[in-house]
Amino acid sequence: MSELNRVITEFNNNFAGRLTPAGQRFVGAGIFSEAQLRDLGAVIRPIALVPEGNPDPFENLFRMDLRASRPIRIWKENWILEPSFSVFNLFNNAPRGSYSGLDGTCGSLNFNYAGGDPDCNPGVLDEVRGLQNRRRQLQFGIRFTVTER
Repeated sequence: MSELNRVITEFNNNFAGRLTPAGQRFVGAGIFSEAQLRDLGAVIRPIALVPEGNPDPFENLFRMDLRASRPIRIWKENWILEPSFSVFNLFNNAPRGSYSGLDGTCGSLNFNYAGGDPDCNPGVLDEVRGLQNRRRQLQFGIRFTVTER
């Protein structure tokens, strides 16, 4: 965790509190002033450090889809039959819906889980993160292709 906290600290020191790249373009084009954009919150927010002894935050968020196929040439013709087998969400981890960013609310990466809202617990995180599909899915398929000689 100390290495991750070092990277987060470096990010916070170099980027947090500055205008976003889009905000810099607005200032450069004369559409907004830097003070107006800061009032609107168009700055890069700092990321909270990970508490020491915290479990791996990505442990249950890793997803993997896998597909295996085997092309079979039929006779000496130019036909190819390709059966396939696909597994979506192989480790059966719940995929996310849309990502809300680093807004500091419950469920975001920079929320203060150690001292934040006690109502933000693992039981409500599924709803907060917009988790959609919690099941592993299997798919079988056959593709038939005719190639030119």
